[in-house]
Amino acid sequence: MLLLQIIWEEVYQGAKRRGEETDVYLECFGSSAAVEYSKEELLKMAIAAKVDGIVLEADESTEILQLIDQAADNQIPVVTVMTDSYGSKRQSFIGIGSYNLGREYGIRVSTKETKRVLIILDEHMDDNGKNILCTGINETIYNEGNHLNLVIDTMEVSDKSTFGPEETIRKIFMKKEELPDIIVCLNEQATISA
Repeated sequence: MLLLQIIWEEVYQGAKRRGEETDVYLECFGSSAAVEYSKEELLKMAIAAKVDGIVLEADESTEILQLIDQAADNQIPVVTVMTDSYGSKRQSFIGIGSYNLGREYGIRVSTKETKRVLIILDEHMDDNGKNILCTGINETIYNEGNHLNLVIDTMEVSDKSTFGPEETIRKIFMKKEELPDIIVCLNEQATISA
C-alpha cells in the first residue's frame, strides 16, 4: 500500500511540475476533503465539475467503466494509469501490460526454494486480462524456470461479502499442509489480508 502511495505521489508531482511549465493546473481531486470518498464518488464529482481531463487508476468494475464512458461522452478525456478499464472509452492507458506483469511475476517466483505458487486473482478482473497475465507467468516459468518443477495454482477472490478476501486468505493459511511457498495477490484487499 505504501509503495502504491509513493508511486502515485511521484506521478502527481511529475505531472504537476510539467503542468506548471505549460500553464496547466493539476489537482489531486478529493485529497483535501474532510471525508474519504470512493473512487466512484470522486469520478462522479470530477465529471460534475466539468474538469478538462481525468487521470485515474481504473479497475474492471462495471461502474468505473460506465463513469469513464460518461466522462468521455461529456468531452472529458480519461487516461487510465497502472490499471486499465478494458472496453471503456478511455483516451489512453499508461502502465505495464498484463503479459509483461505476468512475466515479472514469473521471474520473481522462479527460485530453487519455490515448489508451489498460488496466484490470487481478482474476481472483477476480466477473463482476457487473467488469461494474458497467467500466460506471461507460465511462459516465463517454462522458458526460464522449467527445470524447477513449480506447481502454479490460481484462485479467484470475491469481494461481494464484507470479509470475502479475509475469509479466503484465512482458509489458505489454515491448510498448513497445502500452504504455498509464494502467494501472489493481484488486488489490494487480498494483499492486505495476506
